[in-house]
Amino acid sequence: MLLIFKNLPVLTLEQTTWQMIGINNGKGGVLSSAQTGKASLQFIDGKLQGNSCCNSLTASYQLNGTAITIGPVISTRKFCTDNDLMVQEQQLLQELTKVTRYEIRANQLRVVDANGALMLNLKQR
Repeated sequence: MLLIFKNLPVLTLEQTTWQMIGINNGKGGVLSSAQTGKASLQFIDGKLQGNSCCNSLTASYQLNGTAITIGPVISTRKFCTDNDLMVQEQQLLQELTKVTRYEIRANQLRVVDANGALMLNLKQR
């Protein structure tokens, strides 16, 4: 048996689409549900774009090493018939405003607040 190792390209925050796998619930826990994967984010040249489940979102962002500042988040205001999705969407929008740093490991993006608490956990899509 012959093993062949191949170097994978290094993931960067920008130019990569990230699918949500966990959202801080504001009570000290990061939750996942069957609905969580419906949310996604993409960082492109200082502009954050995404889908927060029922609505689209956009914001500006600035990077300084692994520090990140996300500007005001603007979201469409479509009504979502699923209350759980609406709650998840509100949690996502709130947590984005608290983000101060990010790290990428093993195809996952983790964004944390100033205290190091995990706000959002995403995987490469």
